[in-house]
Amino acid sequence: MAPYLLVLLLACSGCSSLDGIFALKAFSDEQDAQEASVKAQDKRYDALRQQAQVPGRLGRYADKSAVIRTFGEPAFCRPQGVEEQCVYHRMANPAATPKIYFYFDVTGKQLRNAQG
Repeated sequence: MAPYLLVLLLACSGCSSLDGIFALKAFSDEQDAQEASVKAQDKRYDALRQQAQVPGRLGRYADKSAVIRTFGEPAFCRPQGVEEQCVYHRMANPAATPKIYFYFDVTGKQLRNAQG
């Protein structure tokens, strides 16, 4: 019986190291997914910034759903009185990135946009 107990004990100690390996693999996969997400968001921001260089171009997106469909979710939105302000910037280095602002009414219609 002692040899079986020894084998069982050794087998279980190996399980904990395998758990650690699987945890590291999951962490690595999550980091890769986050990096891919940031790159995709920054690519959409770059497309938005390019369109913002053409006067009046962003005005053609009539409502919030059209803006989100084209450029993805904004970094954040917040109420500004009776309007809603949505802000886009690069995810990789937001402090050093020019912001692009969209203002929507309560129905989601775009009122104006600005760069800052």
